[in-house]
Amino acid sequence: MKGKWMHSVHKRLATHLSCTSSPDVTKEVYRCRPWDLYHSTKRNKIPGMFPHFVLPSCLLPNGYISSQTYNGKPILLYRDSESGTVKAFLNKCRHRGAQLVGAHTTVKLKSRAIVCPYHAWTYDIRDGSLKRIPGEAEAFSCVKKEDHGLIPLSCKEVAGGIWVYGDAMKEVEDFSEHKQVHIEIEELLDLSAESFSMGRMVGTKEWEIDANWQISVETFLESYHVPSLHKNTLNIVTQANNKTVPMVTDHLDGCDIRMTVPLQNFDATLYEENAKSFVEQFLSSTTTTYFLFPNVSITLTKRFAFFMSIAPRHDDVSKSKISAWAITYNDHEEQMNLCQRDLEGVVNGVEEDWDCVEKIFKNLSKDQISIYGSYEGNNIKFLNDVKNIATHFVNT
Repeated sequence: MKGKWMHSVHKRLATHLSCTSSPDVTKEVYRCRPWDLYHSTKRNKIPGMFPHFVLPSCLLPNGYISSQTYNGKPILLYRDSESGTVKAFLNKCRHRGAQLVGAHTTVKLKSRAIVCPYHAWTYDIRDGSLKRIPGEAEAFSCVKKEDHGLIPLSCKEVAGGIWVYGDAMKEVEDFSEHKQVHIEIEELLDLSAESFSMGRMVGTKEWEIDANWQISVETFLESYHVPSLHKNTLNIVTQANNKTVPMVTDHLDGCDIRMTVPLQNFDATLYEENAKSFVEQFLSSTTTTYFLFPNVSITLTKRFAFFMSIAPRHDDVSKSKISAWAITYNDHEEQMNLCQRDLEGVVNGVEEDWDCVEKIFKNLSKDQISIYGSYEGNNIKFLNDVKNIATHFVNT
């Protein structure tokens, strides 16, 4: 049955709410020295090894080009005006390395030619081929244009976003396809990748915080902190108890995780077989977050999807750069005001997280031991997955 996982999650949430204890929690208790984890240069390399979430699909219409930066690498994206296929290249001229398109620029191309602003070397954006070198006969007669096209980067559209596989290692490819997440998002939203791209951007936000990327990721992997840290923001829209917000967790392909929490209007008696009606009610009465290892989350609310990428600030273990986008599921103008209101609440909650993790990171000491308990099983899994990748695939 399509969407079978939603029925399973709904029943488990109903069980959570009817029990005094949560049946989904881990019984494991985990102890670690956080200084060693968060100051590890090997662990800091992991996000750069995996495909990079660069941009939500809907922000690159057909015939548009977009320049983005991830982990210090300038990236150029282009969606073909006819086929809709996305291609990615390094945003560097092969002559002297000049930037071809200004940083964080998204524009509709008037022609397929990309001209370097420095010396006017010209490329065909459809395939990156070098088409013109001014003064070629006199100054560059020995340069073969066919060998000096733009440097291509492998990219793919998955789960509503454009991912660039710039530095992905062959050994970790099995962790980075996110296939199950892609299928489930389509089922939950009843949308294909093409129709999802019809959505509109509600807002975008960037933060740079003084904390390691791992501790920044961890705050989104558990709901134990919601009643206390977010008591006047996120907590008021969920069905919290005095211990935590009930959450159903499933471990998906590779290291991905799905987490679902009930909202105030969650109906534990809802077991309709009408697929469309059930999906609509499930989406409007729960919040589902997909964690795509190692550093991306997609949260599906009633009105929009909230994409977030958390990355190290280059080689600095003490800083993180966070990029976030809120995208509607359709292009309905009347929904925008409600989306803006909802997004403000989400951003307020997220900024409470950043304030907290900065203080935690600042207070770390080398002899400190942290304890993770039954409500923090996702954090334990994440730290173990990072350890596994760092041990087996990261060179010193």
